[in-house]
Amino acid sequence: MKTTNCVVAVLIRNGFMLVEKRSVLDELDSGRVAFPCGHIEPNENAEHALIRECQEELHITPINFTKFYQSNHNAGKEIQDCVYYLVTKWTGNLIIKDKLFVVPISTMGLDLLSDKNAIEFLIDSNLLIKKN
Repeated sequence: MKTTNCVVAVLIRNGFMLVEKRSVLDELDSGRVAFPCGHIEPNENAEHALIRECQEELHITPINFTKFYQSNHNAGKEIQDCVYYLVTKWTGNLIIKDKLFVVPISTMGLDLLSDKNAIEFLIDSNLLIKKN
């Protein structure tokens, strides 16, 4: 199975985080709830990919973001080497499409995620205060 470099946007505001519910028909991460993510293009670094993916998919431009986690993830047809960024400030109007929704940062919200280890790392490292 091939490995692909990816970037993950963890958007947090007012105690909520943005996640997406993948269709069961999607080739990658079929049926999973996860953070918005995308592939890093050849000759592109992770920060540039984060900005490009957020502009293309969410219609925002991150202006305050921090790399906080990296892990491999089996997405079904490929292994994704994911670089996670906490995005706390952006410009533009976030467009939430049909597969995107917000969930509270809580134990219930964490249990929904396929990549909940990333949020648990944020909480444990005091980069994020968990809301109940």
